[in-house]
Amino acid sequence: MSNKIINENIHTLQNYVLKKNVMMKFIKKEKKIPSYLIKETNELKNKLNLLGLKEGDYTIRMTNQKGFDNRVKELYKEYKKVEKYMGDEELDKTCKTIIYNESGMITELNNDINKEYLDIIKSKKKGVCFTWHHSSNQWVWVDKDILNTQWRMFKDLIKKGTILCQDCNLPTKELLGKKWYGLVINGNEENPINMDAGSIRLFKYFVSGLVYWFPIKENRDKMFIWINRN
Repeated sequence: MSNKIINENIHTLQNYVLKKNVMMKFIKKEKKIPSYLIKETNELKNKLNLLGLKEGDYTIRMTNQKGFDNRVKELYKEYKKVEKYMGDEELDKTCKTIIYNESGMITELNNDINKEYLDIIKSKKKGVCFTWHHSSNQWVWVDKDILNTQWRMFKDLIKKGTILCQDCNLPTKELLGKKWYGLVINGNEENPINMDAGSIRLFKYFVSGLVYWFPIKENRDKMFIWINRN
């Protein structure tokens, strides 16, 4: 058996033990275990069964118990956020999204939308909103300091007529019972911005520009008023 396969098996076992401990933390605190945590833990358990490793047949010794306990606490907080933003239902899965930009380049995306949304929520820390990063083709959260820096720049560009932020592009979309409020930065004919691939795949919202998704409508509306104020 190659070292790569052995390492993958150990990684699966470690993840399973970690998530089992997170589940126990929810039980200990008499909190509902998030459905996505149960689903992921069962998937890991099934994978271990396929490898011939059944619960009770193995023990795992932590070389860094403090580090393990800290990771359990971190994951517990992450899944509490998941429960806040996600229910028990699943989103429709998008098999493939193909985007053509002005130069003829193709961006092909093929991921599990449920996992994508889950990863967005789990990665939230101090972010005010999240947006699709066009260069790296991934979702990123934007904290208050970065948002203010970016939007001061956008405000200057709007005054110069280089970009636009219009009230016709203030979408409200719902995912698993949670509403998200979008704010779009559009280019103009001389300075076009590509289609926002992330918003197409996750929200089925088709627009060319940079879309910032806010969990709080008032924050989105305040930002829209401020950026367009002379």
